[in-house]
Amino acid sequence: LRAARAADFSFAKFKFLQPLLLVHGHYSYMRTCYIVQYCYYKSILLSFCQIIFNAYALFSGTTYWNSFMLACWNGVFTVVTVFAYVLDRDLPRRTLLENPRLYKFTRTGRGMNTATFAAFVFRGLMQAVICMAITFAIYGPTWVHPVDGRVMDQESITTVTYSALLCIQTGTIYIESHTVTWLNQVAIWGTFVFYWFSIWVYSGVPRVAYHMVVHRHVMDPIFFLTVALQTTVCLAIQIATQGWWYSFRPNMLQKKHRQSVVKGVEREYFYHCKSHPDEDEVAKFS
Repeated sequence: LRAARAADFSFAKFKFLQPLLLVHGHYSYMRTCYIVQYCYYKSILLSFCQIIFNAYALFSGTTYWNSFMLACWNGVFTVVTVFAYVLDRDLPRRTLLENPRLYKFTRTGRGMNTATFAAFVFRGLMQAVICMAITFAIYGPTWVHPVDGRVMDQESITTVTYSALLCIQTGTIYIESHTVTWLNQVAIWGTFVFYWFSIWVYSGVPRVAYHMVVHRHVMDPIFFLTVALQTTVCLAIQIATQGWWYSFRPNMLQKKHRQSVVKGVEREYFYHCKSHPDEDEVAKFS
């Protein structure tokens, strides 16, 4: 009893070791690997945009991001969706218990290694290039606001890219979540609501350079179309890439996930046929 109290964790029976390693250990490992790499990815996404802007501005040292948005990126706007991912489960509990060899995936460190981390870095670079290219292509130096005729300033351009990046990274974690619960839905949609509310309030402060930026953007349909275009292009490339890997180069977890989905469909069809037999089957036994 004293040893159990002094230990970090303990279990009553030795048979509990199997679900501890095969189920809870697997879930904890996969969640930790994804969250760590995802946090690097969303920070890299913001940093690459700054690097691209420095090259566009001839390395003048001018910052691209608004200080308020930069401070809220990791601390407010993207933190809730990350916390909601801790409930994700990539495979059912029964599948993990029935296939102990899947433990090899976590033991060999396949969830987080040089290749997986490089994939997240490349994704951030690609999405940053796409967003900045679309932003500068649409909002050029001759663009003026259709609402009041004012020239497009840096604060306004920053809002376009920032809004697109928030949609992209939120859509990314939604696409790559295996278990979407009501907490994930609240985190995702609540993030968007809080983001627009906060920048609307901040845009109403008269003593900041960001004054009335959002108020002009919401009256401009080009703003929403640009954000939608950036988000659609980036997420479409990501979905196509993941679909190709899942179909032609799946790992052992993806193969087992595909098998569990097929078995689940077959099981539902069996129970449906058992509870709703066809007329031919009924006539056969009548």
